[in-house]
Amino acid sequence: MKRRTKRILIGLAALMLLVPVADALHALFVYRSATCWEAEVERDADGVLAGCAAYELEPAEEADQSTAILFVHGINASPRHYDHLAPALAERGFTSRVMRLPGFAEPLAVYKETKGKAWAAAVLEELSALREDHDRVGVVAHSLGGATTINALLQQPDAADFAVLLAPAIEVSSSRSPVMTTRFWHEFATSILLFTDTLASPYPIDTRDPDVTEWPGRTAFTPVAVVDELYELIDAIKAAQAQPELP
Repeated sequence: MKRRTKRILIGLAALMLLVPVADALHALFVYRSATCWEAEVERDADGVLAGCAAYELEPAEEADQSTAILFVHGINASPRHYDHLAPALAERGFTSRVMRLPGFAEPLAVYKETKGKAWAAAVLEELSALREDHDRVGVVAHSLGGATTINALLQQPDAADFAVLLAPAIEVSSSRSPVMTTRFWHEFATSILLFTDTLASPYPIDTRDPDVTEWPGRTAFTPVAVVDELYELIDAIKAAQAQPELP
């Protein structure tokens, strides 16, 4: 029994040493990969990925210009996410404003410092600006952008007249997570990893077009801090749902 206990203790000690070593090697690998990626991408004078600045499309002069739509992208994305949808709606008579969430499409050092409160504040600021010139203002938002929009509208329900949320991040799927939930593994990893603060995205682009292998304006790396901020948005939505209705 003593020999078995000794072996278990030695195994645990070896594991405790192996984890930080593996963590350091992984962090180094991601750092070198991100550095190579940064060397290949083009950025504008503001440090934003080339072609990923916010923009606005006006409808044809003969169209009814009373309605404006704000487009909000998701995690690791940029205004390029709406390259097809925004022009299509502008052609149908809507003013299309495609925003860039603060920190997104910027260098990783900036991206990892951005906060969920700043994202929601930016959405409200964009909606307020559109409200000045349009009778009706709406939002089209995807994923993290959907969670951000919900949180923004919880603060100011009258900021938008309607919202279309595409796969809003009100929960993170665990369908590809082994044994435990995705959130469990995220929190477990962040509690034991000392060096890894950024992850390489493991998932390829999801599109029905077989000829599209990469989407422009996408950041290939995800700061752990950005995922933390997303979970805070999700928790805020759940907390609001749990509130009793006011009389």
